[in-house]
Amino acid sequence: ARNPVGHQGYASSGFVADGHDLKIVDPDTLQVLEDGRVGEVWASGHSICPGYYNAEKANAETFNFTLLGETGAYLRTGDAGFMQNGQIHVTGRLKAMLIARGRNIHIEDIEWSLGHVKALAPNFSTAFLLDDEDPDSLVVVAGLRTEPEREALRSACEAISANIYDEFQLKVSRVVFINPRDLPKTTSGKIQRSVVRDRY
Repeated sequence: ARNPVGHQGYASSGFVADGHDLKIVDPDTLQVLEDGRVGEVWASGHSICPGYYNAEKANAETFNFTLLGETGAYLRTGDAGFMQNGQIHVTGRLKAMLIARGRNIHIEDIEWSLGHVKALAPNFSTAFLLDDEDPDSLVVVAGLRTEPEREALRSACEAISANIYDEFQLKVSRVVFINPRDLPKTTSGKIQRSVVRDRY
């Protein structure tokens, strides 16, 4: 499910601290992946807390996971990453990653790419798959710089589709234009991608 990728552009987060262990695990099969493969980062060690206070459901989904043939308990971080030459490289959040035709595509990369479309306000667009099994079901929710004429909207759609195809070889099935201030964000300015999909 997780193919090797060309890892240019991902800086190392360093070596694993003494007394700790990190594994890169396929989140579907729960198998440990070899160096260079992107998966979920699992962590264990003396600085990992035993769980969240009064949050049984969250604890069951996050803490005290074991790997086949091992006895130690791991925290599922929800981060995507890979190991290379003994160093950890974090590539993003699993929830912010699309898997299209065997390739891992981070939503942050799509959002950054959309920031180069002239009609769009930078950092006010996002994308998601309507159907996780269909890579051709990509929906782009795009924050416009200004309210353009109808013909300009058509040009913006074409520019978005061309940009996404050139960068990621993905077809855009739908574009939804919004006022940038209508894009749900956290108080710290992060796009609330799950809220965008739910509202769609």
